[in-house]
Amino acid sequence: MVFRRILIYGFALWLGGLLWFVAHLPKAHLHDGKRVDGIVALTGGEGRIKLGLLELENHRAKRMLISGVHKGTSADDLAGHNDAPRSLFDCCIDIGYGAGDTIGNGAEAAAWVQMHHFKSIKLVTSRSHMPRAMLEFSDRMPDTEIMADPVSAGFQPLATLIEYNKYYLRLIWLRLA
Repeated sequence: MVFRRILIYGFALWLGGLLWFVAHLPKAHLHDGKRVDGIVALTGGEGRIKLGLLELENHRAKRMLISGVHKGTSADDLAGHNDAPRSLFDCCIDIGYGAGDTIGNGAEAAAWVQMHHFKSIKLVTSRSHMPRAMLEFSDRMPDTEIMADPVSAGFQPLATLIEYNKYYLRLIWLRLA
């Protein structure tokens, strides 16, 4: 009987957290025009690199890091796939091959921010991934202003559920560490 109540309360707490998570997902990109030192676009979802490139082309940052790029992917591949001028990659874009997950993205971005002495960045990823990415980046770069710049792919229930669980577990891990 006690075990069943614990399960019910635990499920209610988890469900309440999920509802809060969904209600507080950042809104889609609004082209606010705010300038930052750098842009970090995380690979793994449609539109992320394109949004980062758009921000860079509109002079809203000095440089851009594309984090989590597959080792076999070149700057030419990225430029061609995203209809971007190769010259933009030559002058202003760094490609990060070291990250295999969000924790790695945070480490890769933190090193890049430190190397360039940046004080502010825009983080580009999907809406449902943004809370966990912000958690990771804020933990790695507490003195850097990090602006969320989410790409909206519509509401994806399964992806959001998975991201909530990952966020929740990572939050617990970071708080205990």
